[in-house]
Amino acid sequence: MQDSSLGARPASAAQLLAEAAAGALAGLAGALVFGFAAARLFAGASGGWGDLIGALLGGLLGYTLGAALGVYAASRRLAGRGSIGLSLAGAVLGAALVLLAAEPLGLNTNTALLQAALAIVPPIAATLAINARQLPIGRARS
Repeated sequence: MQDSSLGARPASAAQLLAEAAAGALAGLAGALVFGFAAARLFAGASGGWGDLIGALLGGLLGYTLGAALGVYAASRRLAGRGSIGLSLAGAVLGAALVLLAAEPLGLNTNTALLQAALAIVPPIAATLAINARQLPIGRARS
């Protein structure tokens, strides 16, 4: 069985940047949809704080899913290849790494920095995951 990705051309920097940007834009749309939906769903719960909690968690979930879908769609459009599973795994791993690193890196003391990291890392991680075999560092040397 032959791996078709080994013969594929390497991903260019412009392609990687376009995929990450598409992921960020789709993530923003997902954050809006999921954030508003979760806020409405949990309104009135938790002593009046349910809508805020729902909006934050829904926005985080929506951004992560939207970033994965945006990167996947851009990869399919630009290169004709991609895996939704790899894109989703990369985005989820990126968001999880930011949340896990918040305390050791002091991100939790600066909300702007935490928000920036949550906005930047998932689309980049999804882009790297979906293009892992096309990156120059991931290719076998002949």
